Amino acid sequence: MLRKDSVYILKCRRIKENTLLVTVFSRIYGRYSFITQKGKDLSTSEAIQPFNLCMLQLYQARGLPILKELSVEEEFSPKSNLTNQLAALYIISVLAQITPEDLPLPESFDAVTKIIKKLESISLKKTDIQTVKDFFLKVLLNELGVEGDRDLHEKAEAYFQKQLWKLNMENLE
Repeated sequence: MLRKDSVYILKCRRIKENTLLVTVFSRIYGRYSFITQKGKDLSTSEAIQPFNLCMLQLYQARGLPILKELSVEEEFSPKSNLTNQLAALYIISVLAQITPEDLPLPESFDAVTKIIKKLESISLKKTDIQTVKDFFLKVLLNELGVEGDRDLHEKAEAYFQKQLWKLNMENLE
């Protein structure tokens, strides 16, 4: 079975020499993963970068879907300041960590689209990052029906801090 989907790339990791596990966020299907099985190295591909908006064609067989074709609809290129990059990292962290798999979240997808367009057009100030985080979490948690759940707020923030720490450690090396 073949399916098409427009998605934001959240993360990618190599699981074999020529196989990548890619996690995406879709308006129709929510968060899900698929695998690539190509003869070339896709990890350096421009297309498989966080927050690129891509059109996918996937084969659905047993297990994870397999990528047939991928094309970039919009390449994510935030204003090159650290605050914009941190806002994008926060959203990726939250989507990857607290959204259930295979649960459509169209309002959250639309919120991500709105935030990405902002991050590409303006330079946020340090004080703006909390506003972006609050706006996104409010939309997401409301759509999940758990808007007052402090545990999810804390889980999202903890995961973001962990990703930020890893990023800092990579930059020190």
